[in-house]
Amino acid sequence: MYLIFILAMQCMPSTTSATSILTPVGKAELQRVLGKYQAMSSLEVSFKQTKTLKDIQLKLESEGVLKVQLPNTVEWKIQKPQPLEMLLDKDVIKLKSDGKESIFHASEGSAKDQRAFHDLLNWLRLDASAILENYNVVQEGKNRYRFHAKNSASGMKSLVMNLNRIGHVETLSFEELAGDEIAIRFGTPAVKYTVP
Repeated sequence: MYLIFILAMQCMPSTTSATSILTPVGKAELQRVLGKYQAMSSLEVSFKQTKTLKDIQLKLESEGVLKVQLPNTVEWKIQKPQPLEMLLDKDVIKLKSDGKESIFHASEGSAKDQRAFHDLLNWLRLDASAILENYNVVQEGKNRYRFHAKNSASGMKSLVMNLNRIGHVETLSFEELAGDEIAIRFGTPAVKYTVP
């Protein structure tokens, strides 16, 4: 009976389309995919973020603006529901909320915190070489890429990036090892490029 079931399953038509075939992505391809960002000097873009806490089925929504000034300055401003600013400038992390400011130095954190900080900067810079050091990348379809963490120390299981038709990042979806998810939808970015 088991053999008949296996044969029947093999004879059934597949519902997998050609676009769902996973294609490994190497450095040259990832650099091409992220080409819109490789020569940028700064970027400013609005975002809407949803974090889903799986265990309690709770969705936390926020929106704000992301500003990146290469090589090492990132400003993440949450405007709704409650203002919060995070500024990363080289080694310094500043958090501002409710009129209070906290300052941390990434180099003084644990080895895990330092790795997470550098991983975050690599993502915000969209540095293809650095990303490939920490993630295996596959193309899941047109303008859709999945990044599987090589090391669970990052706390991230995988990340999915969707590009819009002109090559800008439209959405990022993070799946944490704990099962929680973060989905970020970006608006149209204002990008300034370095002049050679």
